[in-house]
Amino acid sequence: MTAWMKNVPSGDAREVLNLAITRKAAEIMVKESTRAYHDDFLHLSASGLTADFVGTDFGLEKIKNIYSTLLPCLTLLLSTLLTAQNDYEKKKGVEKIGKEVMAAKVCFLSHPLILC
Repeated sequence: MTAWMKNVPSGDAREVLNLAITRKAAEIMVKESTRAYHDDFLHLSASGLTADFVGTDFGLEKIKNIYSTLLPCLTLLLSTLLTAQNDYEKKKGVEKIGKEVMAAKVCFLSHPLILC
């Protein structure tokens, strides 16, 4: 893909390929979201959602694992965006410590928790 993108004969062809890839990625993420929406564990009753359930490592870890299993593309996309090298890191030539751990938490918190 990289070689083709660098050597493609016209800019229009590059744009068409980029659009095709973007559309396919969006299609995959919509399928993932639909599958996650129908997952029984994620259909939590709002009245049954207790502080103990959410506050324990078991509840949060289990939900996080389900999200990363059911929504791998979305999880990868969010993680990639959150861990991409920023201007400060480029300028200083260093990577922020703990960025992956923080990104994993943000990815988890940004996934929709389905309440019914």
